[in-house]
Amino acid sequence: KKEGQLFTLDVPGLAEARPSVLRGDLIHITWRDTLYKGRVQMTRLLTVLIAMPRSFERQFNTSLDLVDVRFTFSRTTFRTSHIGVTQAPEK
Repeated sequence: KKEGQLFTLDVPGLAEARPSVLRGDLIHITWRDTLYKGRVQMTRLLTVLIAMPRSFERQFNTSLDLVDVRFTFSRTTFRTSHIGVTQAPEK
């Protein structure tokens, strides 16, 4: 589905953190033998909102087309979390 400029994707198990998907994570979508890379913009209880390249947006039909999806962990989110922990005041 589309929600404004973003695509929505239902992710089974997201509410239980299986898989764990965070804002900023990369998503690899294979469609018609072409790999497209997007980025998770927001996570909800069972859905993620994804920004995809314009080339994908122009051609993809949300009501007809099927894709293969693979999430990858964003190292930036991981690094930011670790920086926050190291800079937090000790008790």
